[in-house]
Amino acid sequence: MSHQIFSLLLLLTISGCAASENRDEPPASQTGIESLNTHAPSLFTLGDVPPDAIPPSDSIGCDKQPSVIENPVPDYPEELRTAKVQGVVWVKIWVSKDGTVKQARVIKSSNQKLNKLAAETGMRWLFKPGETKGKPVDAWIFIPFKWKLSEQQ
Repeated sequence: MSHQIFSLLLLLTISGCAASENRDEPPASQTGIESLNTHAPSLFTLGDVPPDAIPPSDSIGCDKQPSVIENPVPDYPEELRTAKVQGVVWVKIWVSKDGTVKQARVIKSSNQKLNKLAAETGMRWLFKPGETKGKPVDAWIFIPFKWKLSEQQ
């Protein structure tokens, strides 16, 4: 039913994938999303990452980028639809070597009421991990989640 009520545009913009280095923000020129301030603090973060975990670097290229295997659609709660809440939330997702999501960070949002929904949805996605020299590597990707009511609403 939620698919009929709103259209959800999910685009996948992959940043560089890399071996783990202690650098977790990409240069804007490598992300293809120059309008994002990827160096700004996260607006909202989900994920149970141990304190000693080193996030992947975005600055080192890889042979194969992560690819989406499973991408559940975010919820669009009735109270937000009734209030005509719409917007785009950019989520930076840490894809692990096994293709699961370790962390989801909201890095830009047009409506803070959608931040948690976007991060929770990103945490449920599953990927084929990126590869360097034939071996899986951790990587960051950027996903814009867009909530838009249909014309009838």
